[in-house]
Amino acid sequence: MLGIRLALVLLLATLVPGPTQAMTEDDLTAFVAERNGIESAEAEAAVAAVLEGIAQALEAGERVLLPNFGTFSVVERKARQGRDPQTGETVEIPARKVVRFKPSKTLREAVEPAP
Repeated sequence: MLGIRLALVLLLATLVPGPTQAMTEDDLTAFVAERNGIESAEAEAAVAAVLEGIAQALEAGERVLLPNFGTFSVVERKARQGRDPQTGETVEIPARKVVRFKPSKTLREAVEPAP
């Protein structure tokens, strides 16, 4: 798993998508397979296992800490009032849980190097 984590960090550091492109799960699987010299099916299983593990931990309310990558957590948003842009009417926006990602210093510096 450490190899996959390192691959994710290196991947994001070297292939940061621009505003018109995005890395898909298939792209990530291909990168992991090539980087680790494994079959595509093995890489697909590894990527799926990592994503499933992150999702299960978040569903259980746990934080997911990935050194040199970042932290995933679930936070509660309070109920609030908003405005319907079409009618201007005030509407109640219910409380909900959202996933938050905070990148590590290493990842932030890889994406936007210091001047």
